[in-house]
Amino acid sequence: MKKAAFVMMAMAVMVFTAGQAGASFTFSQIDYPGASDTQATGINNSGNIVGWYWYAPGGADYGFLYTGGNFHTINYPGSSNSSGQINSGSSGNAPTYGTVVTGINGPDHIVGICVYDNSKVSRGFLLTGGNFSSINYPGSLGTTANGINNSDYIVGDYWDAAGKGYHGFLDVGGNFSSIDYPGSSNTQAIGINNSGNIVGWYWDAKGVAHGFLDTGGSLSSIDYPGASGTQATGINNSGYIVGVYWDASGVFHGFLKIGESFFSIDYPGASGTFAFGINDLVDIVGQYKDASGVNHGFEAAPVK
Repeated sequence: MKKAAFVMMAMAVMVFTAGQAGASFTFSQIDYPGASDTQATGINNSGNIVGWYWYAPGGADYGFLYTGGNFHTINYPGSSNSSGQINSGSSGNAPTYGTVVTGINGPDHIVGICVYDNSKVSRGFLLTGGNFSSINYPGSLGTTANGINNSDYIVGDYWDAAGKGYHGFLDVGGNFSSIDYPGSSNTQAIGINNSGNIVGWYWDAKGVAHGFLDTGGSLSSIDYPGASGTQATGINNSGYIVGVYWDASGVFHGFLKIGESFFSIDYPGASGTFAFGINDLVDIVGQYKDASGVNHGFEAAPVK
């Protein structure tokens, strides 16, 4: 099967000092060949990257895995084709529905979201060894799977049966527990590391977004200094956290949090930057919007 070449172009270097983790980062652009938009959402310690793309604004979504210099399209059975295979390259028409890939762990187990039937209800999924399994929070109206660690502990969120809001969850071998930040109107769990520490975000009673860290059931808020809103999206095994914040002008920026120190991440020349995933090598992946409003994936790799 023909494989799609990986379009990844080094663009610039960002330099910051982060205490013991002082480093320079080289930004590389990631574009799925022929796609209108690309987003990179997760990266593991082998450098394998997952994300999603689409061919036209408003078109269906396709997940992808990038490994060994090539893209491989990921389609949940019934969401964008009937086979449920990991397909190499890009071919055929856009699917009726879509598949979004959100996370990858060390053994290359992958989680994501699909819409696969006429009800257009979102369901989470786990992909291991070419086999898909559905993830559905019991009694929910919709479920998304957002992050996974090396023990296959999965975090995500679900829409409750009353249709009143989102709640985060932790799935340990099919045993679900709900995650709700105290006093929040909505909570979403996005990333988890091998220690079981979870990050995500919540909306307070005034509708303001805040990131959070859940350590053994103890939840603490994460707010980028001076930001109008903050979302935490990924955490590595050193406890380094990445996410997104927006300023008073509504401009989006990525961030890296090490201990109590925050560092802004902005792709050079972008009108908005989003950091979604981080591995133990402090390689960061995400999305940026160019001056024309087109979304591209990126990797920010530390200079050795």
